[in-house]
Amino acid sequence: MRARIASAGSGAVSVELADGAGGPVLSVGSLTMRPVSAGQLESAAAGGGGSGRLFELCWVAAPVVDELPAEASVLSWESFQQSAIAPDASDVPDAVVFEVSGALGEVVPGVYAAIHRVLTVVQSWLAQPVDAVLVVVTRGAVGLAGEAVADLAGAAAWGLVRT
Repeated sequence: MRARIASAGSGAVSVELADGAGGPVLSVGSLTMRPVSAGQLESAAAGGGGSGRLFELCWVAAPVVDELPAEASVLSWESFQQSAIAPDASDVPDAVVFEVSGALGEVVPGVYAAIHRVLTVVQSWLAQPVDAVLVVVTRGAVGLAGEAVADLAGAAAWGLVRT
């Protein structure tokens, strides 16, 4: 990750983040810092401060795509692991899909085992020099408005991968 911070005038800065290949990750036109007291932080953490808070998780449904473009290549994580594709090979897939399965058996040990598996896959992926996208698929990991979370292991995986 590379960061570029520059003055944006009147106490503000602009911030641009790029990945290792130089692709844009984040762009902030103007960021202004201001002091915050411990009391203000405590009030915000306790839910005070009114509706102007920025602490919100908002689910936006993505449109369902029935078919991938003909030129897109996708492998499952298992197929990718078995294929031993060289990083400079012409048959590198566009995406590799890892499906998180729900916890089996008792909840706590099952969630732990599922998260350990997800962490192992993500660490293995990050160690790969392959130029492809890892897609981590969960089902029931996030409750939509009025719905409960159906898969605790998936929810934990969702949180882990987002960090």
